Amino acid sequence: MRCFALCALLVASVSVGHAEQVRVLDRDTLLIAGKRVRLVGFDAPESRQQCLSAQGRSYPCGRKATQFLKNLIAGKRLACESQGMDKYGRTLARCWIGRRTLGSHMVEAGQAVAMIGPFPFVLLASSKRPYRPP
Repeated sequence: MRCFALCALLVASVSVGHAEQVRVLDRDTLLIAGKRVRLVGFDAPESRQQCLSAQGRSYPCGRKATQFLKNLIAGKRLACESQGMDKYGRTLARCWIGRRTLGSHMVEAGQAVAMIGPFPFVLLASSKRPYRPP
């Protein structure tokens, strides 16, 4: 009986249907069943943020990250696990498509950096060592 209560807390996940039931509000926030869900585990550019390309050209990286997330979930089945609430009343959640989190897809595509606690955590491709911005 004790394990049942603990297991129920650990598996407090919500299986979300296909993406037509989910709306992407921005690069890290979904609307699921009328509730705002802030995705955790990664940090993506702000919606209106501009970034510089390797060639030094400005581009709308925030809009690009949002569009990437929209394309990523289009027609897919999501599973989300609540991680609590933030100070704005949004549900904090980690969501998966199959066995991979949305955050891992975003990070792999260069649309976000992984978050370990409150700090960005980036693996440099050349060294495979963690980099933490100053």
